[in-house]
Amino acid sequence: MIARILGIYKKVFERKKRVQYVSAGAHRRCEVGGRAITYEVKRFKRQRSIRIHIRGHALLVTAPLRVSIKEIESAIKSNESWIDTHILRREYDKTIDPFVVAQLKKRLLEKIEERLHHFNLYYGLSYARVRVRDQKTRWGSCSSDGNLNFNIHMIGLPDDLFDYIIVHELCHLKHMDHSKDFWELVAEQMPLYQDHRHHLKSYSL
Repeated sequence: MIARILGIYKKVFERKKRVQYVSAGAHRRCEVGGRAITYEVKRFKRQRSIRIHIRGHALLVTAPLRVSIKEIESAIKSNESWIDTHILRREYDKTIDPFVVAQLKKRLLEKIEERLHHFNLYYGLSYARVRVRDQKTRWGSCSSDGNLNFNIHMIGLPDDLFDYIIVHELCHLKHMDHSKDFWELVAEQMPLYQDHRHHLKSYSL
């Protein structure tokens, strides 16, 4: 029965031309920061790295086929700070407490400015204001005046997707469209931008 279900999943993903889902393990537990964390592992043929997602009160870990459980648990423990930050974001989703919102925005703005500086050492572009906003449909935006806006929910993203959004909006300072020139400029610092675009779709706003 399990083999039949996995076969159906495989055909569905092949038809949609998405990353092929191969197998899932039972729920496991590991110690992170003195507390027990429950997680589930799903493996994909074309996935190149371990990715961690918050799902309710547990974690969903997607991984390449040959990655061991030991490597997965090591990745979970090394991302303890990110997991805590994501939980803080979840608290934001449940409250309109001005203090919580202010703390989230402050923490996120500091990281955004650091990553903007990092990538702009290469691009050398000029921008005006940088703001964190609670946007409903966009991860980021760039105005014709050179203002950069970023979504507060970026605080819950993995670093590679976080950086992709930074580079994406930074490149809009030179190209305000999504032309071939724009994507070539993005690729200079994000050669795997197509993978990042695909993975970003699994994170809803």
